[in-house]
Amino acid sequence: MNARKSNVELLRILCMAIIVLNHYISRQGIVESYTVFNFNNNIAHLFRSTGYPALVAFVLISGYFMAGDGRFKAKRIFSLLVQVVAFSLICLVIGAFALQVRIDSGMIIKSFIPYLYGYDAYWFVGPYLGMCLLAPFMELLIEKCNMRQHQLFLFFSILLVFVIPTNRFFSMANERNGILTFLVIYAVAAYIKKYQLQDNITKLKLLLILSGSLLLSYSTYPLGHYLNVELFNVMVLDMNNIFSLVIGVSFFMLFLKISINTNRVINYVAGTTFGIYLFHDNFILRDWIWGYAVNREVYYDSPQFLAHCFLISLFSTQQK
Repeated sequence: MNARKSNVELLRILCMAIIVLNHYISRQGIVESYTVFNFNNNIAHLFRSTGYPALVAFVLISGYFMAGDGRFKAKRIFSLLVQVVAFSLICLVIGAFALQVRIDSGMIIKSFIPYLYGYDAYWFVGPYLGMCLLAPFMELLIEKCNMRQHQLFLFFSILLVFVIPTNRFFSMANERNGILTFLVIYAVAAYIKKYQLQDNITKLKLLLILSGSLLLSYSTYPLGHYLNVELFNVMVLDMNNIFSLVIGVSFFMLFLKISINTNRVINYVAGTTFGIYLFHDNFILRDWIWGYAVNREVYYDSPQFLAHCFLISLFSTQQK
């Protein structure tokens, strides 16, 4: 059994905070509703450049801990299903009785089987569940591969799933799905773990790769603005792009190299991150949270925009 490492668990917390931060900015198209090219808008797009990389790193964490264990763990799958349905039903009750949301039969069905409805319920859960189900079989394939074969597999799968889709004008970019993407990320995590890739690169190099890739990703926004060409939305706003993978992997490997003594507080908070996702991105509550409770519109053109962003993200990761 893999012991929980507080350095990786701290990364898990940071990833969820970044994901919440991006939902703050992106939910209900708030960024798209403001067309002024100003400081706040640029900061918002810089933050959005971190969202999918944080998601890649979040999946890498799970893949890293699952890799090397070829056993099929029915208990893990059952626990995941129970947790997802429990949160979904709790949110249904909150929506119906506390928020006076008009509940129809479709909402009830989605609440009982949310993992089958993609973004209409929880888009992350379906691919994550698929990865957990298929991971033992992926492990059988990985065990039979030598380093060269594993590298070739990663080369072609990354080319098809991350490099080509970076330009969404290519119609082939649509020929993939979340489960396939998560399995490729799992294969990357397995390679890092099997060959201890983080030992072959310094923290400084990882930091340079991370910051350089993030700068390139963000720069598509001001560059596209000045050239009057749509670059940011086409190249960055999707999980399947090379920026997300490179930033996410370098972020993950950087934290693997950080030494932190076992910390119960970090491990405890990290254990709540999936629940935070299930609550704040629930299909019944998300419109109320981002459209009413957080009241983002008041701050978007305000000098307090940055502070409000960070306070919401920090507050969300402190909730169980």
